[in-house]
Amino acid sequence: MIPISGRILGIDWGEVRIGLALSDETQTLASPLDTLVRRAGKRFPMNRLLALVSTHSPVGFVVGLPLTLEGSEAASAAAAREVATAISSHTGLPV
Repeated sequence: MIPISGRILGIDWGEVRIGLALSDETQTLASPLDTLVRRAGKRFPMNRLLALVSTHSPVGFVVGLPLTLEGSEAASAAAAREVATAISSHTGLPV
């Protein structure tokens, strides 16, 4: 469970670009933070994300779950879930 105060780092999953947004301390408003770029065939840029976590000290993460137009999960949703698990493992913070 994410604490109710402190910044949250939002992750908008994409196969090539991963958008990041950081909330305010009250978790009311989020502002764009950065865009991570993943090269074809390469892993998620975890080291860059960990550097941003170190700088901004979020209390947790929200990872967007990409769905198909019908509202079901496809391969990109599975990839987003895998990244969410990896982020939680690397940071020890709730996702």
